[in-house]
Amino acid sequence: MSLIQLFEILAIALANVAAQVFLKKADVQTFGWEMITNKFVWAGALLYVSAFWVWVKIINQMEMSTAVPLMAGIMYALTLVASWYFFKEQITVLKILGVFLILLGIFFLTKKF
Repeated sequence: MSLIQLFEILAIALANVAAQVFLKKADVQTFGWEMITNKFVWAGALLYVSAFWVWVKIINQMEMSTAVPLMAGIMYALTLVASWYFFKEQITVLKILGVFLILLGIFFLTKKF
């Protein structure tokens, strides 16, 4: 995995987490006009679409068994921070331990022994 690929995966994970934050902030209760006219929904959708195109490139360049867990693990860590920062959600010791174990797994996954 090159440094550029790692940067692209980080960017995809960040875009996906930001999209989720926007969609939660949209607070849309029903599918319809409210959703179509909501700027947060559009921002989230735009981020998802942008990340999608980079993701297609990544999974065609890397082993899928490395790329998918790497991106998912980074997303878990970023989601924990984003939910605390934007929505004042609690960060517990167990959540921190869980993210640590996920990141440790990513470390081993990306190392060649």
